Amino acid sequence: MLELVIYAALCAAFADFLDDCLKPNMIFEKWGNFVEGKFWLKPFGGCIQCTNVWINIAAYMLMIPCISQIDFVMLFGQIGASNYLLKKWIL
Repeated sequence: MLELVIYAALCAAFADFLDDCLKPNMIFEKWGNFVEGKFWLKPFGGCIQCTNVWINIAAYMLMIPCISQIDFVMLFGQIGASNYLLKKWIL
């Protein structure tokens, strides 16, 4: 359970960092301008919450060798906790 909260917090922090990198005068400004206003690119930087879901899925896939089986309840719990933390910290 503690691991879930830690991973959720790390994923939320990384999503916030990535969102900051897409702002004007930052390293990924061109990508941020490209995805802005395009509905189908929201998961790739157009929406911080949509991007956060995919960051959580990638982090969970990297955790699979460390756990004995895939537990979708834990994955959805991690996504939910991460989005909750992201909303409390950012929005």
